[in-house]
Amino acid sequence: MHNPADSVSLLRVINVPPRGIGTKTLEQLLEAARAAGLSPAEVVRDLGDSGPRSVFAPRFGAKAAAALANFGVMLNHWIAARSELSVVQLMDAILERTGYCDYLRDGTEEGDERWANVLELRGVAHEFAEATLAEFLEQIALVSDQDTVAEEGKAPILLTLHAAKGLEFPVVFILGLDEGVLPHQRSMEDGEAMNEERRLMYVGMTRAKDRLYLLRAFRRSTYGDASLAEPSRFLYDIPDHLLAGQKPHKQLRSSEAYKRATSWETPAGRRREASRPANYKQTSIISGQKYKTGQRVRHAAFGEGIVIESRGTGDDEEVTVAFEAAGLKRLVASMANLQLLKG
Repeated sequence: MHNPADSVSLLRVINVPPRGIGTKTLEQLLEAARAAGLSPAEVVRDLGDSGPRSVFAPRFGAKAAAALANFGVMLNHWIAARSELSVVQLMDAILERTGYCDYLRDGTEEGDERWANVLELRGVAHEFAEATLAEFLEQIALVSDQDTVAEEGKAPILLTLHAAKGLEFPVVFILGLDEGVLPHQRSMEDGEAMNEERRLMYVGMTRAKDRLYLLRAFRRSTYGDASLAEPSRFLYDIPDHLLAGQKPHKQLRSSEAYKRATSWETPAGRRREASRPANYKQTSIISGQKYKTGQRVRHAAFGEGIVIESRGTGDDEEVTVAFEAAGLKRLVASMANLQLLKG
């Protein structure tokens, strides 16, 4: 869509998902383009515009010409829309029109992972709301790992927990210790899958010789939607005396307060628990929030500003501040060390 003259890319996608454009039709398309001194995309777009009246239609069988014309119609529509729609809107239109989700999600775990990769790309596109398609493609152009390594042995090694088995390092960072990430959301209803996630956690922990950092997200952006993250249940299993730093508190749902809030006495005196909807997400309650809307604060790096909003999570606060010099910032109160100002 960005560069219709890119014949290699066109041939990669013209029959994905399958739309009746086979090898013989592609050979005829390339031959027609060569004979006319045009790119294959120009031939396809002409078929999309003119259909059976196209000068290229007689070079193909009726079914092949119709299949190419249908793709040409889509391509012409997207090229016309690329200057009017945002990258996310354009991506959504393509995914819906092509049925790409149904094509990838074939009922296998690999299919779900492929679709998750597409959604991750959509999440990246969501961050470029004001960018043109060309600007977005420039930003996400893949760069070889070797292009970013200035000096051998000075770069961190990134690898999955599965790939870490049998290896050891002086210092190890385990990222993404949030519910839905580790353990993965697909393991939530499967006891054996949850046990495997726990084993993977311990594989990662035991890769460290000297020092281990366990990191979780206060707020996580998934496929373009940001929400407060819930700490991984595996963090609560680690004995306190082995840890340095802030360990997340048990969530409200494991407390008596949660049980009282979600159960009631029946006439027979038996206690019943309320059921939660599948999309329910528990949020913690914090009492005595320190920061309130309208307060003036000072940050060591961002300077002075005004609190726009403060929301509690666990035993912490997420504070949104409009700084005079740095603009709008979201900060974790326990780490930001905001100083309250008078007035």
